[in-house]
Amino acid sequence: MSFLISPSDPETLAEALAFVDGFDFPDNDSNTDASSGSSDSGAGTFVESHKRRRSDVKVADTHEKAKSRRKNAVYSARLRAKKKNEMQTLKEQVEQLQMQLDRLKSAHTLPSSVLSGDGRIVTMTSGSSITDTRLWLKEATAQAYQRQQAEQLNAQLKVLLAKVVKRSRTMQDAFQNLQSLGCEIKLAVGAPSTILAGFSLRSNDATSYLEQLREYADQMYASAPEVFATSGAGAVESASFVSQIKRDLVSGRRFVQLSSVTPLASDLDTTSRMIWKGMQLRDNKCSTYNVHRLHVNTSSIAKSFFLTLGDDDPTLCTLHGAAFVRKFEERDRILYIWTTAMVPPRQEVEDTNTNSKLRLLCVREKGWVMLSRSIKNPEHESLLRTCYEVSSELDTKQQDASCATTETDYSDHIGNRVINLLSSELRGFHERIQNKLLAGTA
Repeated sequence: MSFLISPSDPETLAEALAFVDGFDFPDNDSNTDASSGSSDSGAGTFVESHKRRRSDVKVADTHEKAKSRRKNAVYSARLRAKKKNEMQTLKEQVEQLQMQLDRLKSAHTLPSSVLSGDGRIVTMTSGSSITDTRLWLKEATAQAYQRQQAEQLNAQLKVLLAKVVKRSRTMQDAFQNLQSLGCEIKLAVGAPSTILAGFSLRSNDATSYLEQLREYADQMYASAPEVFATSGAGAVESASFVSQIKRDLVSGRRFVQLSSVTPLASDLDTTSRMIWKGMQLRDNKCSTYNVHRLHVNTSSIAKSFFLTLGDDDPTLCTLHGAAFVRKFEERDRILYIWTTAMVPPRQEVEDTNTNSKLRLLCVREKGWVMLSRSIKNPEHESLLRTCYEVSSELDTKQQDASCATTETDYSDHIGNRVINLLSSELRGFHERIQNKLLAGTA
């Protein structure tokens, strides 16, 4: 180991340190070397490791700085390229705008030449062409607005025309239905006889009783259960017809009562429509029965009519009548109420000097028709019960001291004849109706 002879030589010292660093010590001898090593070799190892750490830190700092410089250089290059492109785009836009401005300036100041009709060249400035363009644009706008208004008006007129056509068809159908209805009424009522010539069907001497008849209808509806219970027709669902002569317990007046029970094979709704339609017009009965409907709606009917009883009896004449019909619908039954007042014509009585008893005559009819569901088959069958009463009375409002006829004399001489004629006619009428209903049921 000759390098230990001259320890002051730097080269020798460097070689020694390199030799120490390059020497590999085994693991099992590390403790022995650490305990037996000299202070010089320990100091040398510490110095070398410190230098190595400082060199590593310097190398790391150099790499970071170089990387940062490369990154900043790339970003700066991109930024410069972007700014350059933006500047180039702005320059091109400025050039285009400048060219357009130059063209507009030249078009505004440059005169235009056209050839006139006589061959001369007429110079027109751009100001006149601009004015003409504005005028044409204004005219075109006005025409477009007028065209739009005309199209809207045309559409509205088409809609109105369609409505007019629809209404005209409806009115035409209504007129046709009215004509056919007039023919049906004429066939049902018949032509008026010579006895009724000159009389007005719309108003007669009995129409003043209509308000009173409306009040009677409400009272009759309240008394309907009691009337059917005492009518004598019975509550069984079998066909029956009963005719009775009774006397009123309060007034003592005699009246005729007709009651019937008729089972029907049709349901409640179908039968109710049939009955209501039949109540609006009635067939001829007695000598003449001419009806005019004053009012008809879904629940009430008001009628005026003329009735002639006994053409061969000189004491009787044509009666003026007014009738009011009311329908009451309940859950399981429908009740029809009608009441009638008939009086002799006052003018005819006064002209012929007829007995004063005749002008006091007032004949009243009351009718109840109850339509209910059948107990055996409520969905498809129904039961019809009727009760009819006819009576006569004195109109006490017209009675005065000159009339000495008593109530008994009146009933014996006039009332009995009227009641007998009406009851006999109506008995046959009810029997025919019941037979028709039973035949339809069979």
